[in-house]
Amino acid sequence: MDMKEKEGAQLPVEKLSGGADTVAENAHVENVEPFMEEDPWLEKEASNTHATGIGDEPSEPVPGFPPMEVPEQSPLPATDEYKQGFWIGYLQLDKQNYEGWFTEQMRIAALEKEQEQLQQRLQQLQQQLPQAKEACLKLQTEINGIKHRLEYEQKQFERRKQAYERVCEEEEEYLKERASLRHRYSLLAGILFFIAGFIFIAGDLIISHEIVAYALNIKNSLEAWSFAVGLAMVSVLLKPAYDRLIEIPYNQSKSKSAKTIYVVFKLLMVAFTVVTLLVLGFFRYEAYKTDRLKQSLAQRILQLQASDELTPEQLQALDALSAQAGELDNRLVNSEMGLLSFVFSGVLFAIAAAVCLGISFPVLVGYARLWFQIPWRLKKLQKAKQEKQAVVEQMEQTVSQTRSQLDALQQQLQMTDRPEQLLKEIKDIEGRLALIEEELHRHRLEERIYRLGHGYEQGQVSLKQDNQRVQFKINHLHKQIAELEDKIKQREQELRNTQALLRQWEQKEQAWEAADRQHQEESEALKARIKQLETALFAMEEKKQILEASLTTREETIYRLEEQLNSMRKELRYAHAVAEKAREDAERLQNGQQPQTPKKPSQRSRKNKLQTQVTQEPPAAQQETKEVPEKKTTRKRRNIKKTPNTAEQNPDLTNEETN
Repeated sequence: MDMKEKEGAQLPVEKLSGGADTVAENAHVENVEPFMEEDPWLEKEASNTHATGIGDEPSEPVPGFPPMEVPEQSPLPATDEYKQGFWIGYLQLDKQNYEGWFTEQMRIAALEKEQEQLQQRLQQLQQQLPQAKEACLKLQTEINGIKHRLEYEQKQFERRKQAYERVCEEEEEYLKERASLRHRYSLLAGILFFIAGFIFIAGDLIISHEIVAYALNIKNSLEAWSFAVGLAMVSVLLKPAYDRLIEIPYNQSKSKSAKTIYVVFKLLMVAFTVVTLLVLGFFRYEAYKTDRLKQSLAQRILQLQASDELTPEQLQALDALSAQAGELDNRLVNSEMGLLSFVFSGVLFAIAAAVCLGISFPVLVGYARLWFQIPWRLKKLQKAKQEKQAVVEQMEQTVSQTRSQLDALQQQLQMTDRPEQLLKEIKDIEGRLALIEEELHRHRLEERIYRLGHGYEQGQVSLKQDNQRVQFKINHLHKQIAELEDKIKQREQELRNTQALLRQWEQKEQAWEAADRQHQEESEALKARIKQLETALFAMEEKKQILEASLTTREETIYRLEEQLNSMRKELRYAHAVAEKAREDAERLQNGQQPQTPKKPSQRSRKNKLQTQVTQEPPAAQQETKEVPEKKTTRKRRNIKKTPNTAEQNPDLTNEETN
């Protein structure tokens, strides 16, 4: 503002070239105000009534001189700019020169102020740059150290977590194995199958020993028993074939072919067993018959031998009886049934032993793992899992703390002034200062050009004003004469204007009547449109009621589904209770106690159990089941009104509701 006042003092508009305008030069600007707007017609009337002659001095001020009396009517404050503008307007100078000069002054002041601020900012940045470099280097060093530590801790955490997951997976595998070891055969059945297999092997061993000792004529007992044991171990050889071909596919595979093979094998086994039993039955009968005949022959021989002296006939009878007994023995030994019984019984014992061992071994091994191996392993895994879980949680806490430290340092680094940003800002400020210097030089040159133009304009205006004063006095007399002639013409013109105004008023009245009729027609059209909108709104209300009705039906469906869900939850709780009871029975069997034989619950007792379980439900679930019927009742209270017209107009809505 100081520079503006100094420069404003350099452009006094009052210093006009010419000595005749001394009054305008010495006039004070503060007392000068705009002229009052006066009616020229009234002024001329007063001049005609009070004027003494046409050749008097003119009542208007002479151009170039300030008015004698200027009323203070300006709402703006009397500042330097106002004064300069007043005199520029009063003297009819070109305001662009002063506006340009004033604009350049303001721009120069703004640029100098910006230059000063940028220089101060440049000094601050140059002072902050070393500190910012040191702070960023320190923070970056800390961040790098924490990053290395975080990577190491994350690797340790991943390794610990993988070990913990491996323990969890192993525990899950054992739990699945324990669940899968619930065999369909009980432990007693497994023991019975094992004993049966052992007995079959023992029987096969005895048969093999008899065959080896007597048929093959092996005199050494150790060799005979070794050979017999080898033959009896054929059952053990057949067991893997039975397991892999029949038992395992039947238990594990769900294919129809495996079940068909198993059924065919069982049928063949049953048929072979029945045939073997029939053969053994026939052979036992022959042996029994031979034994009874031999007993009768032996009694007769004893009777004959009881006498002291034997006659030749008795001796012949004894020889015949002995020959008959030998013949019976030979017949029994050479019997086909005996041969078949030995062959079938050996094969049957071998296959039966393989089948019994194939059934008993998985059952016994499963119960051994279920009762001894898996619980012991699960205890070890649970202990290891707890230890590894504690280590993983501690490592996770350490990693989270380190990560939070790293985030805090990174955030602090982001908030800290970066040296690159400071250098960039310094370069920008230096470039801006160079541009400001160029702009200041240009604006100062333009400011001088505007001052030169303003002075030239003032000289031209002063010359014109001197010429106008002389011409004004000459024209003033001609003007008064012309005013009198114009007065008469104006009166005539006013009469013609008055007649024209009357005709215009008549035309306006006709136009107003036509506009009134048009407004009435438009109002009637608007009323009809309002009625149409009301009918459409009523139809929309009916659609809304239909949609609310469909929403109510859907809420009722949701309520029924929630009731079904609650009933299913009750059945699930009952199933959990039954499973818990079965688990308690299994634990009692494990402890050697007699399980409680559960009675088959009747329908009434089952309902009572469900009611007791429902009463033990948490209050939150009961509150949810109570809130649903309340919503249902509130929905039912709504009145749904449907008219025939809406049903006919909107058949699609009714169809959607029924769907």
